[in-house]
Amino acid sequence: MTQSNVRHLRRVSAPLAGYLRVGHRDAALITKLVEQGLPTGAGVIVDPAARARTAELRSAAVENGVEVILDPKSVELSTVGGMASSTISKLPWAHASPHSAPTLHGAAADAMAEAIAVSAVGQGVTGVLAPTHFLDVDRRWLTVDNELTRRLRSHLDSKGAGSTVIYYPLIASLRLLRNETALRRITTQLAALIVARQVDGVFLRVQGFGTTKAGPRNLRSYITIARRLHSLGVPLVGERTGSVGVALAAFGAIGGIESSITFGEVYDARRLNKVPDGRGFVPAPRVYIADAMAMVPTQEASAILGRRGFARLACQKPCCRRHREAMVVDARRHFVVTRASELARLSATPDMDRAEHYLTTMLMPARDNAAQLARFIPGLSAHRNRLDDWYFALQRTLAEDQEAEHRTTALVPTGVRLARGA
Repeated sequence: MTQSNVRHLRRVSAPLAGYLRVGHRDAALITKLVEQGLPTGAGVIVDPAARARTAELRSAAVENGVEVILDPKSVELSTVGGMASSTISKLPWAHASPHSAPTLHGAAADAMAEAIAVSAVGQGVTGVLAPTHFLDVDRRWLTVDNELTRRLRSHLDSKGAGSTVIYYPLIASLRLLRNETALRRITTQLAALIVARQVDGVFLRVQGFGTTKAGPRNLRSYITIARRLHSLGVPLVGERTGSVGVALAAFGAIGGIESSITFGEVYDARRLNKVPDGRGFVPAPRVYIADAMAMVPTQEASAILGRRGFARLACQKPCCRRHREAMVVDARRHFVVTRASELARLSATPDMDRAEHYLTTMLMPARDNAAQLARFIPGLSAHRNRLDDWYFALQRTLAEDQEAEHRTTALVPTGVRLARGA
């Protein structure tokens, strides 16, 4: 018998998913990128109150296979700060005062779930974030959120939107999720929803965690908790994780990341507990220098990219056409395409090799570049130190994983409802 000349190729896992939370000025930009065929990620998360502003985006996204997910703003509706927004307080499922766990059940829960379903169907979205709440405020929210999710699924099905996926935002602090009893109770209730086909994925939204709040202990804790959630058998997405989300995806802790465009890299629910002072706040424009994993103020980015030796950090992707001016002038466009490209780069590597690939080809060079940039931009010193912390914490995690007999990898969301037995 002659030996077959067959080459066995290594399996490449499903592409990691990136989700963009659409701000008040982002819809037109993302619509244009989608229509141009440039990478934008797996989906967009839209504000239900911005129906007119996101109409073209929703249509273009669906036509091009990009998920459109409705955020019902449930956390905001349960806080005085959130209710201070006129657009949020006027949502059809808002009450005269902030929602509370003792009152949001029975008929009130059903009315809220139905109103969200009506909005989802009317806006033609492909998915909805379940109307969940910040568990640290009141543990009773877990039971209430379970009921709201079940009722939302029922109303979507009855309105002919049975294919609409529901992603369950698990919103809590690391402190609560580190508590074994609390985590077991959470996973038990989530498992019941999943078995009953009420939920198609989990979005993990962790209070006080994100790019600028991911110290070594918090980073390793997040990975441990996320891997515990793998037992649910549904896709897992990290919300408001920013650049550290790419690391979490590389290590298989999450299958997708979510963020706003050039900001929104940390989740802080506490800001909603007080009424805004009325002055408003618009984040300063920033430029993403991918090779240093750094968000840099526009003026400093323009200056540094013009220095001898730093032109190599200018974007080489289609978003900027190799012009550093485009990278700075249209920083949001640059960020969207670059972040999607980072995930695509990781996705091209088999999942069991992604962690080491990330450390050696992405994080190590970024540490060196950040150290060089910090010599000229003092504000980046903390970022340089942060990347060092990530490297040593993740290097330790990688060594532990290589010693372990088995390591789980988060499932990646596909925008399709999961087949589950009742």
